[in-house]
Amino acid sequence: MVDSLTKRRLSAPELDVLVRRALGVPLVLADGRIEGIIDPERALFGDPLAEIATVALFTELDDDFTAGYGRQAFTGSEQTRIALYRTYPCLVMIVEGVPRGYSGEERDGHVRFFRDRLAEYLEL
Repeated sequence: MVDSLTKRRLSAPELDVLVRRALGVPLVLADGRIEGIIDPERALFGDPLAEIATVALFTELDDDFTAGYGRQAFTGSEQTRIALYRTYPCLVMIVEGVPRGYSGEERDGHVRFFRDRLAEYLEL
């Protein structure tokens, strides 16, 4: 799955984008400009596909979704990158329950759900 990606490095212009990898928390906008970021620990300058992967964590990359990003389609390489970027929030959601002390049936269901998504995204 990742063989084609290891042979190619992203160039600097492709990485010059503010990417937010937090679910459900918006940027703070004023007069159409970003004035602040809520929950910035998951923000970075990087590949814009990382943000698409987070937004589409539980959504198919169908024609409507793709058109919303002004695209006709994502290439095979881009789809692979999106799949890999989707693994990060899944891993965070699995791991962060331990230091936060989550337990019980709800926690077990939560972990199962995100493990299933990991298997799907990694084609396991």
